[in-house]
Amino acid sequence: MKKYIRYICLALALMCAFFAVACNDDTEGESGVGGADDKGVKVYVKYNGVTVKMGEKADDVIKALGEPQKKTEIGDCGGLGALVKYSYASLEIYVVESKDNGNVIDQITLRDDIVTTPEGVAIGMSVSDAKSALGEPDNATDKALEYKNGKYVLKIGFDGDTVNEINYITQ
Repeated sequence: MKKYIRYICLALALMCAFFAVACNDDTEGESGVGGADDKGVKVYVKYNGVTVKMGEKADDVIKALGEPQKKTEIGDCGGLGALVKYSYASLEIYVVESKDNGNVIDQITLRDDIVTTPEGVAIGMSVSDAKSALGEPDNATDKALEYKNGKYVLKIGFDGDTVNEINYITQ
């Protein structure tokens, strides 16, 4: 029984760590993030004609995208507000909903090869092609490449030589 309690405690600790990392205060306002003058990767995607940009106010974006397939309230985001996931066919948008700062896009997850990064990286392509499009990563492991732009990170996950995960996250 004690063994199971340890596993539960470990799982809860990992969840708390995820929320602490995933939820950051985006109210500093980085104008032009992802623009032509920025150094590093662009931190937005286009989906169904709508630009979804990290740190942007979420209400107009969610309205433009239409009704999500699923809306999941994840929980409190370290006192910054509620973290809510909006799931669409090809992407997921995580929004910090705050009474003080409004609703802000905190994470973007691509789900398939329908949506690509502005540089043309898509799920299913080779890691070498992703590196050719994005350049040398700021951080690399045997399972992921990370590209930074200010307080945002584009994380490219892979299995073998195939990209299987693309996430924009807030540091």
